[in-house]
Amino acid sequence: MLSVHFAPCALFVTGVLALVRAGSFSGRSDWQAVPPGGPVSALGLTATVTACAALLGLLLQPFQVRAVRVLRRWKSLRRRADRTAEKGAEIRMRADAGRRLAARPR
Repeated sequence: MLSVHFAPCALFVTGVLALVRAGSFSGRSDWQAVPPGGPVSALGLTATVTACAALLGLLLQPFQVRAVRVLRRWKSLRRRADRTAEKGAEIRMRADAGRRLAARPR
């Protein structure tokens, strides 16, 4: 879980926290305010990033298996749609796979 969920979530949380500290969501960014002022502030930011990344990783973990299954299904459909068809059933399978691929978001 550490390498699969925590590291990407920590990067995401760090980026969002930097945007919040810079004031980017209020219209004007002050990037001088992003770095912590002292060791206590740095420790607090590190604890915040660690806690938020762990929580986000735990919340997203159940969706990982579903996301991998969807990606594998799309890959299988793409292979089926690209296959050459000679018989009537194969042509229908290829057309069905192409229709399903066309319905998915880009």
